[in-house]
Amino acid sequence: MAAILGGQSLSQVSRRYNIPDGTIHDWSAHKLVRPRKVDFSRAIVIDQSSVALAITNESNTFLEKAKHSRFSERELLHQIKTYAASIFGSLGYAPIEDLDIETRVANGIRVDLLAKHTDGTYTLAEVKSCGGSALKSRGWLLYGAIGQVLYYAEVLRDVLGLDDEKTNLLIMADYSPDLHFRRAIGQIKRRVDFLNVLPIILGNN
Repeated sequence: MAAILGGQSLSQVSRRYNIPDGTIHDWSAHKLVRPRKVDFSRAIVIDQSSVALAITNESNTFLEKAKHSRFSERELLHQIKTYAASIFGSLGYAPIEDLDIETRVANGIRVDLLAKHTDGTYTLAEVKSCGGSALKSRGWLLYGAIGQVLYYAEVLRDVLGLDDEKTNLLIMADYSPDLHFRRAIGQIKRRVDFLNVLPIILGNN
């Protein structure tokens, strides 16, 4: 059989190896598929320099978006998840034990980020991206975030039993707020942290 697959005819194999006619007839009734020769001249060759260029181009696209604050909110949220350890560490929060993004809780509420820390505390965060919008509209995004984190905190206290003293409220964005936002957040009785995450994301790329 190996000789046949190697290219010899049935009659040649029969004479050389004294194979009975009945066996040859039986083989003739089956279609024997000979393996094709591999034409290495047509093989695909991976150009390592092209791969490196593709990776570089992707990185450059990321950096260009980051520098001009053109992340969508979802893109920014996934970047935050990637560098969460550095981000939370910069705020003095305990190491992360578990972290979820875009978590739906009671009443259809979707929390951008909810993290549990090793010391038993939690972080409830709202994420805002300006998406390249004008300066005058950026402030409104953050003002809305203040109400969101306060409201979500009330809901999660009832649903999950989160203790106010053990829950960090955090607003993250890819730009720095104006003076009015800083004054507004300072009027809240409960502590709400703010962080421009862009420098940390850029520092890790």
